[in-house]
Amino acid sequence: MRKRTVRILSCPNTKVGSFKVFAHMIRRKNEIINDVEHIDINDEDDILNGILINEESNTVYPISDSIAMLLSDQDVNIAHYVRLLESAKLFCPVKYRKAIESNIHRVKRREITNFGEWNREEMEYYDEDVGSEELRKKMRMDVKTTPFWNSLIPRSRHIIHYIRSHCKGNTVLEIGCGNTRTIYWIFHPAKYNYNYIGTDISWKRLILAKSVVPDGEFIQASALNLPFKDGSFSAILSFGVLHHLPDSLVGIRECLSKLSINGYFGLDEPIEKPAQLLPEGRFNFIKKIISTYEHSVHDNQINMSKTIELLKRCNLNIKDISYSHSIFRTFVSFFVLKLPESRFKKNIWKLIIFVDQMFLKIFCRIPNRFGPGAVQLVAKNSNI
Repeated sequence: MRKRTVRILSCPNTKVGSFKVFAHMIRRKNEIINDVEHIDINDEDDILNGILINEESNTVYPISDSIAMLLSDQDVNIAHYVRLLESAKLFCPVKYRKAIESNIHRVKRREITNFGEWNREEMEYYDEDVGSEELRKKMRMDVKTTPFWNSLIPRSRHIIHYIRSHCKGNTVLEIGCGNTRTIYWIFHPAKYNYNYIGTDISWKRLILAKSVVPDGEFIQASALNLPFKDGSFSAILSFGVLHHLPDSLVGIRECLSKLSINGYFGLDEPIEKPAQLLPEGRFNFIKKIISTYEHSVHDNQINMSKTIELLKRCNLNIKDISYSHSIFRTFVSFFVLKLPESRFKKNIWKLIIFVDQMFLKIFCRIPNRFGPGAVQLVAKNSNI
């Protein structure tokens, strides 16, 4: 994490005060420097290990592997949090140790909440398949060699292209960044010269993400409680994340509060689909093919009418919207996804996406049993 990011951080527990850093280890260009106080850290220094201290709220958050943990007491994995802070006591100056101890005691007495339980279950689920360095290495290779053109093409056409063309600012937040496949392939910060911050509930996926996009900043945070000051971002992106939340509208409202005036909000999400044509309890194999791929037991779908209503209430103007994923595309995708990667696969997906749009226009003038199943949307914040 770079020091420049510290300026826009907000305490996820209290929402008051500002942060300073004590860095146990920083990377300054090609040099590693140890035990550096806040005042001596440069904006572009990469803080590899240390703590964030908010003296007004008396809260401390660990930084490890270049990832800052900025979760509320209700959301943290206690074992991981305590382990990192116990480690920090060994390298931090004496003046910070009392605050560290206070935070450890406080979080052990935390209140249990439904959102907190939800976040920890998601954390455990998404940590599992990248839990070791060997698994992360395998996933990193997959991210860098396997573009998911079925999702990247519509995201590029309807979200990234619009934001690249119209957004005047250069600080972009992606919530639920996961392994950063989308950013790596179609919006890499090194290529497009902007400040990218990715958040996710999974610590281990963030370690992977940092290795995939080392130019980015990565923070462990809940999409329901973003640890940033209001109005900090010129664009906020959500690629298949909001439907994982217990209440997607709470997540959207949280994102909008962090958006600057004239900033852009872009999302690509599955939307509520009508009942399938097949009868209950029969043809389960076919239903599995035509149903939305489930990432976890928490998956929901976005209600678009409520989402659009919320955007309008918050004075956001919809600038680009496209619906996709007809029943035709869902069937065909099941088989095409099994094909090996080749230089022709992107063109196959372009054709499928084109036919999908034609199918929707002909058979799905209003949402029905044939689709659509997903939306790509860009809205502009005109709240003055």
